[in-house]
Amino acid sequence: KPAGQLDLGFFDPMLRRTETDKRFQRLYPTAGEQPWLPWIPDNLTVQIERTHASFVWHKLRNPRIWDRGRDKSVLTRLRMPNFFMNNTQAGSLATFVLSRRAANIDASLIVSDQSPAGVAARGRNLARSLNCTACHTIDGNGAAIHAYYWRQAGNQVHFQSAEAPPRLPSQGARVTAQWTYEYMRDVTTIRPWLSVRMPSFNLSDEQTILLAEYFSAVSSEQSRWLGEKLVAIKKGASSGQNLLGRDALLGRDSHLGPLSATSGPNSIPSAADVLFRTSGRDTTEWEDAVTAIDRLRRFVLSHGTIPAQWLDPIEADRLTFAKACDQALADAALLQQVYSIDHPFLDSPAETATADQIADGRALFQELQCLQCHVFGNPTVPGANAHPTAPDLQQANRRLRRAWVTMWLSNPRRIQPGTRMPGFFGDGDASAFADYPPEDRAAVQARLLDKSLVDNGPAQIQAIVAFVYDASSRQVDVVREAETQPADN
Repeated sequence: KPAGQLDLGFFDPMLRRTETDKRFQRLYPTAGEQPWLPWIPDNLTVQIERTHASFVWHKLRNPRIWDRGRDKSVLTRLRMPNFFMNNTQAGSLATFVLSRRAANIDASLIVSDQSPAGVAARGRNLARSLNCTACHTIDGNGAAIHAYYWRQAGNQVHFQSAEAPPRLPSQGARVTAQWTYEYMRDVTTIRPWLSVRMPSFNLSDEQTILLAEYFSAVSSEQSRWLGEKLVAIKKGASSGQNLLGRDALLGRDSHLGPLSATSGPNSIPSAADVLFRTSGRDTTEWEDAVTAIDRLRRFVLSHGTIPAQWLDPIEADRLTFAKACDQALADAALLQQVYSIDHPFLDSPAETATADQIADGRALFQELQCLQCHVFGNPTVPGANAHPTAPDLQQANRRLRRAWVTMWLSNPRRIQPGTRMPGFFGDGDASAFADYPPEDRAAVQARLLDKSLVDNGPAQIQAIVAFVYDASSRQVDVVREAETQPADN
């Protein structure tokens, strides 16, 4: 029967503990109509507590104990059989019985083990038990080894992110789940220039799969969280009427550029429209938007793309703070897309490219001298980069997710502050050759099959990605062309 319907005898629920009378000094009676059976191994001295737990435990040890002192006919006495349990067995069964109750947590707050949040929780426990967080920042933890990668430069101290073990908050969106599984089963060198090395673990299949799912779940949860905050800000910016906060700041000068004033269903409102508005400040939407801006401000501070003094509401003036918050919202929107990955974390299907697009991608790849840092295949072949300072791109097809590579090329230093990867394309819209002298632009254009490509930044990115994935899928070695190799001094 349900624990709430158990017969608690003559217990007083208002009292926690009282002295028992002589009838309940031992588990079995020592005299009277039900003497203690000599073959029972123990006849404990008991101390009755007036609680459900005490009632159930004694009921299991001696089901007839609660008939004592009651004038009951034989047919009305307690009929539960005596299983002669020991203390451990009775305690385990009592724990189970008392656990059969409604949860104290509302059903809407319970996280499914199969959801991204549930997978992240289980994977986080495993990653911490393996001490992965000592070297890697995954989902907000501080990596202890990072304390050794700060360098003094003049009056400032900078973190050498290119020399430290990589940050992994976007690992699930960056690499394929299959590659993560294979890598954790057989660790290989990805960044040969690092002084610290990834250890190998004797993981089971279940543990390896859980870690691969964990990285994807962390990215998915981070993307969802950023999306919720951006939606709250949009609602707060549109909840009031007249006199938006941006109006009070327009016309002032700042080294951070203009305030955000774009429009459209996917545009990001200006932080000033929320923080400094003169109406609509008495709504729940406005309060949620202010909280969301503060959360994103702290998130971007930890990400490291904006100087801390610009995002300090005390040190920075209102205009600088508003524009820094605008940049923080833009960075959060970009990272929300970068981290986005669909559950159950299936890899996207392969994309096709034309032969002309691949050929133009190779020409752009060589023109931008990507192989000065990267190696593409065997580093010992003539013309290859024998001492790379960036990962081997021959693994791109099976290692990197194509959507992530496209966004990475658009603006790598907003995605990973401190990276050595240069940003050729502005925010992804500018041509990599916009600043070339006319004669150099003409030389690049002459090498392209699609002449319009020289002015089209997004198309340049797509062509480079098409070439890299085509060459890596065929496992060919790509080396620097003679005219793009740096001259020997």
